[in-house]
Amino acid sequence: DQFVITPSGLDYDTMGPGDLVTVSISDCSYEGKRKPSSEKGIHADAYKLHREICFVIHTHQEKASVFGVLGENLEMDGSVSVLGSRIPCAEYGLPSTKRLRQAVAEKMLQEPEALAVLLKNHGALCMGKDYAQAFLIARELERACDRKVRQILERSSIDWECVSEPLKLGKSQRRGN
Repeated sequence: DQFVITPSGLDYDTMGPGDLVTVSISDCSYEGKRKPSSEKGIHADAYKLHREICFVIHTHQEKASVFGVLGENLEMDGSVSVLGSRIPCAEYGLPSTKRLRQAVAEKMLQEPEALAVLLKNHGALCMGKDYAQAFLIARELERACDRKVRQILERSSIDWECVSEPLKLGKSQRRGN
């Protein structure tokens, strides 16, 4: 009926167990002095739609975030993986909005076997029966996205000479005028 989530606006380095916020799965009401993460609705939907899920992580991991910009599902190309055959990508919605929440819930309903959902321009949601599985999913998602991004870069006609490390696409460099 409830889950705990990190609070909004508190640095992870200073956070302690007492700072976690208890949230109702049914209506996202919460207890305590701290306000929960603005993405509490996405977490609540994951718990509602996947009864076997007991741990949810919303990440902004580098490679998954870069791949998510494409707005495409991540196809696993037949390789055997804990991720399954495909990771869906939810349509873009501003952070903490109903539109984002609905887009993620729609993908979870369409692909109930998926333990991760890419969020277009906004990271990923990774789920597991416990923290170990959820972190494994996050780690494997990052590896799979890294492979896909590298494949895309290898096939592209872009001159990557000016980029010292092509997969650090969050930074730009200027060459010439």
